[in-house]
Amino acid sequence: MASEFTSIYEAIRLAIAAWSVTATGVTFLSGRTVTLQNEYAPVASAFPFVTVCEKQDTFQSRGHELDSYETFSANMVEVNIYDDSENRVALAYSLKDAINTAVIRFNPSNSPFKFKRTYSAPVPNLADTSIYRWLSRYTNDG
Repeated sequence: MASEFTSIYEAIRLAIAAWSVTATGVTFLSGRTVTLQNEYAPVASAFPFVTVCEKQDTFQSRGHELDSYETFSANMVEVNIYDDSENRVALAYSLKDAINTAVIRFNPSNSPFKFKRTYSAPVPNLADTSIYRWLSRYTNDG
């Protein structure tokens, strides 16, 4: 999954870059830039902050390949969006829509095992209610 994860991370990075120059992105960012990281971070370095993490890569037993490689695996990618601006909720909704489109359209080598969104919702931040968090999870069927 390493190369697939790298590819999907790049697709998300490009989606964020494209969203950032739209009228909506420019308005919500107000001169800021989106910080993107490919691992969990307990503290954001700057807002808005997006993490993209591989959470699962498990072998799916659909039969055996002649070469004994694990060619079928179920993968899950988790995306977190954090923001502390006045428009944090609207920014998160808009940005998650741009990321969602990139992930759903991601299809390495025209594989029939495309990613689909399996979870997407705000997560209460009890430690600091001024920071809004949106969590999305995407999985493929292996």
